[in-house]
Amino acid sequence: MPINAPSAFTYELSAHTSLASLVYASFFFAQAIDKTEAYASYAERCAALVQSIRKTVFTWVARGLFERHKLTFVALLTFRLLQRGVLGDAFDAECFNFLLRGPTKVVPENPLADWLPNAAWYAVQKLIEIPGFEAFATNMERDAPSRFKEWIQELHPEAVKLPLDWKRLDSQPFRKLMVRAGSTSNGGL
Repeated sequence: MPINAPSAFTYELSAHTSLASLVYASFFFAQAIDKTEAYASYAERCAALVQSIRKTVFTWVARGLFERHKLTFVALLTFRLLQRGVLGDAFDAECFNFLLRGPTKVVPENPLADWLPNAAWYAVQKLIEIPGFEAFATNMERDAPSRFKEWIQELHPEAVKLPLDWKRLDSQPFRKLMVRAGSTSNGGL
């Protein structure tokens, strides 16, 4: 990735808000260069510049945002970094869309209606269409319903290990958030 890429796409995110202009983007870039210490290796210097540019641009843009808009800006920046592979996690557009849109699939019957809201069951039905989650509904319904009920009733289920083999998602926080959004009534459904 070119050194100026983080600055460029952060500028792209903020330009339409009239909070930054091309002059400011150049200023951010120059300021980041001044703040970054010298390294013997070109690769180390470039990596340090990328981090410094990202931090400098974020700091300056965030200063001009209302508090309620800062989280949205951070989310947009994070999603863009995920899409470009900068954060090291594999980006899956289908998973990303599920997390953001919360799609559902209406089915005739919710077998867990005594403890799982219909909206959450419909989201689980859509979640099982994503590769890697095919067995999730079956596990909830037949294999360990009481353990899933306990997990869902946690105040912060995303901080607790999932039942059965789903605990492997602890090493994949993005995918674990999908399960949270797809199976709890507090997950934005």
